[in-house]
Amino acid sequence: MEVDVSNGEAERLGRGRGDTGSGRIVTIVVSSFGTIWTTKWLPNAFTLDHYNTAFSDSVAIRNSLILMAGAMPFTLFLAISLGQMNRDVPKMRWFDFITMLPFIVPGVVIGLSITRAWGAVKIAGIDVAGTVLVLLIAISIRRMPHAIRVLSAGFARIDKSLEEASWSLGSSKSKTFKDVILPQLRPTIVAAGVILSIKLITELGASRLIAVGNAIANRLTKDRGGI
Repeated sequence: MEVDVSNGEAERLGRGRGDTGSGRIVTIVVSSFGTIWTTKWLPNAFTLDHYNTAFSDSVAIRNSLILMAGAMPFTLFLAISLGQMNRDVPKMRWFDFITMLPFIVPGVVIGLSITRAWGAVKIAGIDVAGTVLVLLIAISIRRMPHAIRVLSAGFARIDKSLEEASWSLGSSKSKTFKDVILPQLRPTIVAAGVILSIKLITELGASRLIAVGNAIANRLTKDRGGI
């Protein structure tokens, strides 16, 4: 079934989408200055407290940026590795469905599971429960499906015959990936990084539970048979 859309209709639809996007931006800006906004056209009152808190409490912003910078390379590396594995080993494509589980599992559940799993783990005599390491693992697992979905589209557009031609000329798989696949995948990696940075910095469920620290971890892992 083919649908013929005239130039005028396409222009009208484009303007409609643009108006909707502008409306969303205006709504976000207005709500950033509002106190409570429920059923009225405008917030009950306007305030600058949100911006004062954001610019005065630089520790929270700094920590969020540090966590994002630490988790992004690790998450992108895992996503690229899994994408290439699904491409090279067709029998492992079922594993792609497992990597999508964090989409449907709440962040609190992931945070609780990782807290229990790492609560009694010590590295070089140091208790890692509630540390930055565990937090990085949690938010990476939580947001990795977003990077995998974007990169899957990038892998799908790469012609398999290019790899086969490289192999036939004597290149190894690692060299083929570096010289053939990676250059075509770079725009997708950048897009995945942008989306992933937004998702990582806004992650709250898992990080809020893990950031409580060793008290919750010790309480949950005191009896490994149950909570």
